[in-house]
Amino acid sequence: MAGKLGKNAVYQRANGLPVVGLSIAVAILVMVLSVVNGFEVALRERVLSLFPHVLIYDRNQAQLNQAQLALIESQEQVLATAPIMEIGGMLIANGAHQGIVVSAVDPTLEAQVNDLPSYVTSGSWASLEQATFI
Repeated sequence: MAGKLGKNAVYQRANGLPVVGLSIAVAILVMVLSVVNGFEVALRERVLSLFPHVLIYDRNQAQLNQAQLALIESQEQVLATAPIMEIGGMLIANGAHQGIVVSAVDPTLEAQVNDLPSYVTSGSWASLEQATFI
C-alpha cells in the first residue's frame, strides 16, 4: 500500500510540472505584452507628437496661399495648421559630406500643431522671433 501511495505522489508531481511551466510562460507573455504596449504609448505620445501628420506642398509656390490654407483648415478633421519652410543643403567638414534639411517655422503657430516647444532645453520657444535660432 505504501508503494502505491509513493508512486501516486510522483505521478501527481509529474502532472503538475506542465501546469507550472505553462503558468510561468503565460506570466512572461503578459509582461512582454505590457512592455510592448508601454513602448507603443511612449512612441505615440513622445515621438509622433514632434512631427507633422501631413505635409502639403504646392509645386508651383514656395508656400501655400491663404485660400489654400483656408480650404485645408475648413476640413472637420483638421485641428490646426502651421506653415513650414524647408531648404536642402550640404555640410562639408574634414572631408566628410552630409546632406541636411533646414526647416523654418512660425513659433506661435507651430506650438499649436506639435509638442516641440516642451522639449526646448536652452532658451525659450516663446522668445523666438524672426531670424533667431534655438
